[in-house]
Amino acid sequence: MLSLLPGILTLVLNQVIISSFGSDTNGLINTFSQIVNYFSIFESGLTVAATVSLYKPYLKREYFIINETLTFTKRFYSKISNIIVILSLFFAFLSPLLFQTKNDYLFTAFIFFVMSLNLTFQFYFTLNFNIIFSFTQKEYINNLVLTFFNLLTQATSIFVLYFGFGIIEMKFIPLIFVLLRIPVYNFFVRKYYPQYKINKTNLEISSLKENQKDVFFQKISILLFNSTPIILISIVFNTISASVFSIYNFIFNYIKLFIFSVVQTPFNIFGKMYQEKNRNDFNENFKLFIFMSVFLSFIFLNVTFLLVIPFLRLYTINFIDANYIDHYLPILMVLSSFFEIISNIYSLLCNSSGHFKEIKMFSFYSSLINILLSLLFVYFFGFYGIIIGTLISYFIFDITLILFVEKKFSLNYSKKIIYLIFVNSIIFGVLSMGTYIIPFQFNNYFEFIIFGSMTFISVTIIYSFLNFIFFPNQIVPLIRKIRLVLSR
Repeated sequence: MLSLLPGILTLVLNQVIISSFGSDTNGLINTFSQIVNYFSIFESGLTVAATVSLYKPYLKREYFIINETLTFTKRFYSKISNIIVILSLFFAFLSPLLFQTKNDYLFTAFIFFVMSLNLTFQFYFTLNFNIIFSFTQKEYINNLVLTFFNLLTQATSIFVLYFGFGIIEMKFIPLIFVLLRIPVYNFFVRKYYPQYKINKTNLEISSLKENQKDVFFQKISILLFNSTPIILISIVFNTISASVFSIYNFIFNYIKLFIFSVVQTPFNIFGKMYQEKNRNDFNENFKLFIFMSVFLSFIFLNVTFLLVIPFLRLYTINFIDANYIDHYLPILMVLSSFFEIISNIYSLLCNSSGHFKEIKMFSFYSSLINILLSLLFVYFFGFYGIIIGTLISYFIFDITLILFVEKKFSLNYSKKIIYLIFVNSIIFGVLSMGTYIIPFQFNNYFEFIIFGSMTFISVTIIYSFLNFIFFPNQIVPLIRKIRLVLSR
């Protein structure tokens, strides 16, 4: 429930922005958010590389190595924050010329610079804490802190707009709360890890930098896949079209965020298991993990597909400058989201076991294919061509990644995965026909919540029953595993 609230508040905030300032401004803000995400590329995979490199020193309590690594990452992040400030100033003056928006030049430039400062503050003040909570397997602390401050940020932003302040004032709110996170993080680090300290030495860690280069390619790939569509839409079409896309994109991204929270949870567990050389348990647990992830993905994506259009009819009822009801976007986004989830599942296995180098080219070339196909298809399919390009690119990436993992780890699980996806795709198709046979429409959010809850329960029961019929050898061990975890 706590993780659901920031998403609800973000939807409310977007609704207030569109109602008060128009789809053009909302599309501009969402476009700038994606560009700022590109600046995070300068992190160049250091966070993941550092986390993986610290598993073994953490298990052996080699505090000197841990402190040296944390010192290196802290100084690296500080340098990057300075680079981002310089680039932000340059791009702030350039950005108003790139996008088709009705907002004036100075407003557009200043909004971009303020938004980029948020990322600068995160690099300089808070990113090093993420590494500490990750390799010590206490991500829940970081997640709770982030969720709490995200809630405060969104609620305060809505409050500011309701009382007549503008977009610029609203965009200073996240900067304040990033700074307020620092003493909270320091409290937890001093409480649990008083032995971790930033040294004054100036050092280089060659092994860490090598892994960092490999993860960097994956970082580029993720950014090209996730951030490119909205930017291309704003350039090729306009920021109003980007606003329409961004609402659908946010809904599906939030569903993926929940799925990824499940998918990414065993990252450190698999990393530790791999370091302990327990290959049989590693492979068997990963097979079970694949089944669980695919099973949950179908449930949540199916429920989202059934509810997204009825929800948007309510959500956009007062929007007058754009039509937000599009029956093709949900289909494309379900496919793209599913292929993205599959790539995350298999990337987790490679990353947790330190195999960055082997998959870096897969991800990099797939992201380049994504750009080329999106630019090509946009002229044949218009607005939808960008998403089709992303969808096909993810599919290519998944195939190459699965083949590599099957060979590298001797899983022998690809045929079962294909059968699992095929069976659940049939279930998805049958259940989804209801949206076209019966055009669901609701008068208020209470009716929608009641119907949505019943839909989620019904869909979960149907998937659970049919998967138990077709895949008893996976469902039964999964239930036992869940019981074992809950009993601890």
